[in-house]
Amino acid sequence: MKSVKDKSLTTKIQKKIINVNKYGYNKDDNARIVQLTAFFHILKKELGESCYTEIANAKNVCYIPFSFNLYEAIAMAKYYRPLNWYVEVDEDNYVEIRPDETTISGNLDFINKVDAAFEDGARFTSDVDVFAFNFLNTGNEYMWNHFAEFQYKKAVKIGDSFIKNGSMRLYPDKEKEYFIYGLDDYYGTPKEDIEYLTLRSNLQYDKVIIIDNKRKVLLAIGLNEIELEEMKEIIKK
Repeated sequence: MKSVKDKSLTTKIQKKIINVNKYGYNKDDNARIVQLTAFFHILKKELGESCYTEIANAKNVCYIPFSFNLYEAIAMAKYYRPLNWYVEVDEDNYVEIRPDETTISGNLDFINKVDAAFEDGARFTSDVDVFAFNFLNTGNEYMWNHFAEFQYKKAVKIGDSFIKNGSMRLYPDKEKEYFIYGLDDYYGTPKEDIEYLTLRSNLQYDKVIIIDNKRKVLLAIGLNEIELEEMKEIIKK
């Protein structure tokens, strides 16, 4: 039977700093981003839906929905190249991940969970290529406005062309996901509130497309060169 003193040690909020460079994380910037995102994703799943997660660089703070799979998180991280991955359960229990250092605040149980996820992240050595179409970089605001106006129609065409046996989901700002089965579902959410629209294959875990409405970017993983060229034509028409 544990004493009161022992119990207090497990509930007391502590701080711990991990020097990422001392462990098995790749020194290559791209590979480390993937590994740290794997750590971030594994920890998120371990902590459950009550935690809040985001990635941030000097220009953008991107909310990462709980139901994003690993490759959706990797697509976001490889494109936005975060300086910070943040996971928070509450004001006392949180993790701030940076490329060279991770800061943990929490009780002993929380810290143990973070340590385990950190070790698992270091073991993740797979990589993926991310295709990005930034509408703002085209210098043509009309192209984005046209795409946004017909987004559902274009997303259906992209999904039917490249995502076999898949699903469409909407993510209003910091809310839970909504599965979209038809036009009525899509228009049930005001377009200005939709942060992400995703297309995800149910057969290939690493085949995903993310439309980031806030930052006017489309990201894709798992498409071959021919599929990417065909998708560009759908985007532009």
